[in-house]
Amino acid sequence: MKFQDVSIQGDLTMTGSFQIPYGYGTGSYPQSPGSGSLFLDTSNNLVYVANTGSWGIVGTQTTPPAAIASADIEYLLIAGGAGGGAYDGGGGGAGGYLSSSLSTVESGSSFTVTVGGGGAGQITSTVSQDGTDSSIAGATISTITTIGGGRGGGYIGSFYSANDGGSGGGGAYAVTSTGGSGTVGQGNDGGDGDGGVSAGGGGGAGSVGANATSTYGGDGGTGLSSNINGSSVARAGGGGGATYPAGGGVAGGTGTAGGGTGGANSSGTSGTTNTGGGGGGSQDTANPPNNAGGSGGSGVAIFAYPTSSISATGGVRTFFNDRVAHTFQSSGTFSVGGIKTYTHNTLDIFGDSSCIALYNLDGNANDTGGNYNGTASNVTYAQSYINNGGVFNGSSSVITGTPNWPSDNNARAISLWISTTASNNGGVFGYGNGANNQWFGLFLGEGNNYNKVGVVGYFNNIQSTYTLPSTGAWVHLVASFDGTTLKLYADNVEIYSAAESYGTSGTTGFTIGGVPWNSSGERLNGKLDQIRVFSKALSTSEVATLYTE
Repeated sequence: MKFQDVSIQGDLTMTGSFQIPYGYGTGSYPQSPGSGSLFLDTSNNLVYVANTGSWGIVGTQTTPPAAIASADIEYLLIAGGAGGGAYDGGGGGAGGYLSSSLSTVESGSSFTVTVGGGGAGQITSTVSQDGTDSSIAGATISTITTIGGGRGGGYIGSFYSANDGGSGGGGAYAVTSTGGSGTVGQGNDGGDGDGGVSAGGGGGAGSVGANATSTYGGDGGTGLSSNINGSSVARAGGGGGATYPAGGGVAGGTGTAGGGTGGANSSGTSGTTNTGGGGGGSQDTANPPNNAGGSGGSGVAIFAYPTSSISATGGVRTFFNDRVAHTFQSSGTFSVGGIKTYTHNTLDIFGDSSCIALYNLDGNANDTGGNYNGTASNVTYAQSYINNGGVFNGSSSVITGTPNWPSDNNARAISLWISTTASNNGGVFGYGNGANNQWFGLFLGEGNNYNKVGVVGYFNNIQSTYTLPSTGAWVHLVASFDGTTLKLYADNVEIYSAAESYGTSGTTGFTIGGVPWNSSGERLNGKLDQIRVFSKALSTSEVATLYTE
């Protein structure tokens, strides 16, 4: 049904529902009508029609659906690298490597991402293991799979062979121990053992593993470089083969691009996590061997697209130039949404001047607004939820500053992202005069209930029933106080609500990663990112906005 230059005389009766065409008015009723025009009042979902200068209700309707956004999404998918063999064992092959794009992906699409694990290196009586596959699966694509690296050959009472894989494993030192084969388009073959005492290198995404010589284990095959997430990184290198150090301390075969180094009367080193690198082979004169082959590095999946095309959730995000990359270091879901405005670097996110400080922690402790910079002590910075974040060691790391933000029982809120692999009993972020219990801040583990999320301050230390996971997963926490009621949220879900009182005073300022009343303890062991301070309580819709920022 189309409406154009409609003139209404008499009554108009509508049954059922209809959709307002794009380009017609929506907003808050009433507005000055134009004859023959339609208007949707978004506050009550009623449709009005203009008739000689006045509005009349014609019925309810559903808001028009948002336009579908689409983009070509670049991806990099690497499987887990394989473990190295032992007793003059071959290097593990790198995980399969694919770099391409998903064409015309529309908003509303969702993909299951599987990140393969690295294979274990050979130990005393257990052979080395292949890496596991990585994959991208969704309703709109054929499943894309990269093959785990092939194990390096070794010896346990008898020789066992190198396996095929994304890249093939390196052969052990037996005369017949040839390297495994790589998968076409994903990797290369492993090198051969020399038939004496040295083993071949595992294949890499960029080249074959080197054959061993009588005095030197073969180097692992090279990896390939990609700048999909903003910086050039080489990944998927093969592990080096082991060397018998007849000449006295000759090194094992080298590994690059995440591949481990082969041993020389020592264990092989492991492939680097999330590179798909193969583990190095080990060498030992004992039989059975005591030195272990290195384990393969786990795989990785990365998606990238222009910020002007779509939005998405899943993985860890990196923004660079006009692009955003989502890095999956473990399995998860990549969900595509419509075009959005990215606000991670915007102080005034709600346009009402309520956000008074923002700490991105992108390599420093500065406030994005420039007003309330902090001073960091023993804090490092690493890839976090959005670009870099602060890494706190649980003992000496802390950030402090002097602002005295909302005081007395005024409304206020804190929003942040947190990740930890440890059990915590300490401060996360807060401000006020802690010495006089005039404090408002997020805290973990009040009363030794480790990792329980709560708030400390003004004689009232409360604790929710929510326990922060110790898995390294990123969780969004919000503490919001309206002057009467305190509410806590974890990942956009309310986890606590009760009447409280939170006055703050004094010039102690703020503390990130600890509390001011204990300078040597109660420190955070984990990562923090995107810390925001507000001079108002947050609505549920505003909490949701921050959660999807």
